Amino acid sequence: MTERTQRRRQPRIWAMVFAAVAVLAALAAPHPSVSAEPGSAEPITPEILETVSPGAERAGAITGNPPAAPIYAGGKIVGYAFSTFDVVGSVGYSGKPIDIVAAVDSGSTITGAYLRAHSEPILVIGVADEQLKAYVDAFRSFDLRGRVTEADSSGGRLPDAISGATVSSAVIRDAVLRAGRAVARSRGLLGRAESGARLDRESFETAAWTELVDDGSIVHARISRGAMAGRLGEPVPDRPEDTFIELHAALASPPRIGQNLLGTATFNRLTAGMGVDDQAVVIAANGLYSFKGTAFRRSGIFDRIQIAQGERTIRLTRDGYRNVEVLRVGGAPEFREIGVFVIPGDTGFDPLKPWRLDLLVRRDTAGGGVVNGVFSLDYALPGRYRIATEPDAEETLIAAGPDLWMQIWRERWPAIAAATLMLVVLGALLVLQEPYVRRHHLYRSVRRAYLAITLI
Repeated sequence: MTERTQRRRQPRIWAMVFAAVAVLAALAAPHPSVSAEPGSAEPITPEILETVSPGAERAGAITGNPPAAPIYAGGKIVGYAFSTFDVVGSVGYSGKPIDIVAAVDSGSTITGAYLRAHSEPILVIGVADEQLKAYVDAFRSFDLRGRVTEADSSGGRLPDAISGATVSSAVIRDAVLRAGRAVARSRGLLGRAESGARLDRESFETAAWTELVDDGSIVHARISRGAMAGRLGEPVPDRPEDTFIELHAALASPPRIGQNLLGTATFNRLTAGMGVDDQAVVIAANGLYSFKGTAFRRSGIFDRIQIAQGERTIRLTRDGYRNVEVLRVGGAPEFREIGVFVIPGDTGFDPLKPWRLDLLVRRDTAGGGVVNGVFSLDYALPGRYRIATEPDAEETLIAAGPDLWMQIWRERWPAIAAATLMLVVLGALLVLQEPYVRRHHLYRSVRRAYLAITLI
């Protein structure tokens, strides 16, 4: 490559560098028509109130936990207005705050939503302000008591994701639904717990696998081949000490359990598709025996496991099943199979009361008969996941977890590390470009490698 060619290329390279700097500056800039920073417990203005609750007369002071303002019409309370940032500390994919003011009526229906502040980069430079406001406003008339399915968006029950910003759209949806349900639950709009306590479905803190096992959040049991044979009345097998199955189970509805086990993205996707009274159970196992089996693919019912509580037996179905490849919690062992099972609220399952997981083993005998065995794993919810309630109180506990962007970066650290390494190498090549371009074969090899890695 001639010296003239090298000089001709240098201005192009520096132009690319300056363009990249300009794009980064645009990403860091606040949205021109939306406030960049939300305020804590900022009052509901008359203009915002008219948007989120048309026809309302006024909004009272923001009080309670989670904080919300009562909405008045005709001299009585007709709903509550709240800020997603104040209730759940909502942040975007970039980790910057997103504040949406919404209102819920006495029937647990969202009456309106208004985007008050955000600094999400992809929304700053890639989405028109009118399109973003239209997406947020489309949550109007959504019933928080219903179960969210994939068909809801296509069917019009939930707004379609913004093209080119699907992740940010999902973050906004999660913030509105989670904050709305928290306010509705605390104000008794979703029904009050008869036992004087309710399940903590909002608080989160990071916990390792050993912590969850030690405090009883996860229970486990190991069944050897010898123990299995003894329970079924079979002869003692060779190597009776080998593991027949090692079973683990946990109630995944509390974020401290479910979010740690599954990771933020999977947990949010799971809870968004559940009804307000649905519960989720995580089951993981190693060993020779599969707790899933194969019959569920044909019948739709898992014939090797079931949930039992008191006199009630709950069969687990394919419709409520979510396959999981690996648990995200730190220190978790590798498992042969993992599954999440959603238990519908209409089954009568009470997460506050003890329950057990029954493992069903069926064996055909040499004489043509059948031998059945049941191995049970008992579960009792630790007290830390219970929130005391009073019949007329409007109290709840909402503890904001770590920023969403931190959780996502932790889950994707290999890809982030690889991208960082590529940028460092690219920066070094730009600084040392003259001796680099003189080596024609090296230049072509590195260029092709970067193109291939980027494409794949």
